[in-house]
Amino acid sequence: MDEADEIVIISCSVRQSADNRVFGQINNLAKLKIKNLKFKIVLTGCMMRYPLKWLKEKLPGVDEFKKISEYPSCPSYSSCPSKPLAGALFLFNKDKSHYWEAASTRKGNRLSAPSLLVWEGIKIARQKGCKIFDLEGIYDERFPNKSWLGFTHFKKEFGGKQVEFPPPIKLF
Repeated sequence: MDEADEIVIISCSVRQSADNRVFGQINNLAKLKIKNLKFKIVLTGCMMRYPLKWLKEKLPGVDEFKKISEYPSCPSYSSCPSKPLAGALFLFNKDKSHYWEAASTRKGNRLSAPSLLVWEGIKIARQKGCKIFDLEGIYDERFPNKSWLGFTHFKKEFGGKQVEFPPPIKLF
């Protein structure tokens, strides 16, 4: 994250608890900015349903608030559900972007909201000139953790190239 130029949070939360997670994540990122990390935080997505003045008061660490339609590669949404369905955090750095974190409700999963968010993230990354979109990790048999199988399947649906890194070296 220390190399990120811009962090775009595409929010789509359903419950107040999901909104609170976005607020918490933004506040954590704002604390990192205080430690002299130079990146810009951009909030977009369905949380833009709140009045801009209120968002600016609640989230002083956010540098820009944009409607999703302000990104030229994104579809123009005439309305956003009153209860958003999913959210994602993307990191951008020069020619590389990272799909860092995401969450969705059960209804969001049924409606494929996470896939839409990743696709929007890919389009934004392309618009920014990124050559790499890193989905950040999948299931690895060397470190069996079956809970990773679900999101591994999700990430592989987007295609791309799998990069395998050597296992960590154990020092005794």
